[in-house]
Amino acid sequence: MIDLKDYPKSKEIFYEHVKKWLLQLQKELLKDVPETQAPEITDRIVELGAANILNQNFRSLYHFFDEQGIFLLVDGPDEMHGWSWQVRYKSVDVFNSTGIGTLKREECEIEGFKECFKLMEKYG
Repeated sequence: MIDLKDYPKSKEIFYEHVKKWLLQLQKELLKDVPETQAPEITDRIVELGAANILNQNFRSLYHFFDEQGIFLLVDGPDEMHGWSWQVRYKSVDVFNSTGIGTLKREECEIEGFKECFKLMEKYG
């Protein structure tokens, strides 16, 4: 699970991204409905959409971070170390998983995305 409470700056950027995505989705789904009749995308809807991505569809974060110039690379599994990850920012390796990697790809990706949010908090 990814919790953005420790990343307020990143949370704001991510929520803006989610709102744009929801507005685009709404526009596609309601293309025959006048814009004035489309329901408002409230802060609560954005919050729920963000929670869904963070907790259920976290792989959507690859696209989000790619747009930010932050790249999560996942490798493995390796017989000795399991899955591992590295984060690149502006073509430079910034963070790497250390020690013994995780046994599951999903755990590895979640830890890597947490580091991506830390990086965005610092440089975003």
